[in-house]
Amino acid sequence: MQLFKTIAVLTMGLLSGCDAQQAEDSNKSNNHVQADSSVPLIIALKDRGEGFQEIPSTLLIKQTVSGDSVESPERATVTIEEDIPTDDSVAAMRYVYQLSKRDDSWEIDSKDISQRCVSGRGSADFSKELCR
Repeated sequence: MQLFKTIAVLTMGLLSGCDAQQAEDSNKSNNHVQADSSVPLIIALKDRGEGFQEIPSTLLIKQTVSGDSVESPERATVTIEEDIPTDDSVAAMRYVYQLSKRDDSWEIDSKDISQRCVSGRGSADFSKELCR
């Protein structure tokens, strides 16, 4: 009986710890949502959509910012290169986002999409030409 009481007390302690962790995770999640429009990289990744990286592949992500001061950049470029291992003609895709800051939020000004073809199927460099 004593063992049962000990297990019950430990279980209650674990469950209350889980509630505290869930509350902490919820607060972090709420902070994250509020920060989304203040990070160019997050905006670009969201633009890629829900299907982005359904099949994990190699990614190269680069963000550069510029402006009058380092502390408050006004322009950003985000480049996302994604290998496409499941396609027989497209080896990789590249998305280049140009963003600017307006009223403390970043907005996409333009998005340039190019692809690199599998050997013998078109351009070996990133290009707008379709692969064969």
